[in-house]
Amino acid sequence: MDPAAGAMSEDLLIAQALAARQLAHDRIVLAFREQLCGNGPGPSEGDLLAFARHVLVEQTLLHLRQGGSRGSRLSEASHGERAV
Repeated sequence: MDPAAGAMSEDLLIAQALAARQLAHDRIVLAFREQLCGNGPGPSEGDLLAFARHVLVEQTLLHLRQGGSRGSRLSEASHGERAV
């Protein structure tokens, strides 16, 4: 793979993970806001678990990016191979 293409796909994965985490966060904030106004029960357990999973994915991608050569560790991780 072209190193520039690998870096772009790595950046895209991280951007998508960040966006997914932000959407989950916004959903939780909205649910708490509705609860404070007496309009709902607050965030569900599923909302909280989804947010936690998104945080883990985002942090893992950032960690892999910092820990190895660009793209190679992310590529290995996304294919289920162990990154060393």
